[in-house]
Amino acid sequence: MKVICVAKRDPNAAPESFAALADAESQTAMRFAVDDFVREIYSIADGSGAVIIVEAESADAAKAKLSELPFVKAGLLQIEFIPVKAYRALSKLAG
Repeated sequence: MKVICVAKRDPNAAPESFAALADAESQTAMRFAVDDFVREIYSIADGSGAVIIVEAESADAAKAKLSELPFVKAGLLQIEFIPVKAYRALSKLAG
């Protein structure tokens, strides 16, 4: 199942907190992409976080995997998990 994950930075966290973990965060995210867990990843334009599209068995499985991110471990990110499926009107077009 596809899960859209909206990760927002803690606005009260010091920029230095993010800088100290940035390399580890990037490496972990890239490993997730190589493992076909992360399918797409985008920065939010205002720098407040990221939107990540993952492939997982459930939203809970996605949450468990993304809890491995250094920013999440440090309490610097809050993530909303939104399971999605194909738009239902598409099936009417195919029929």
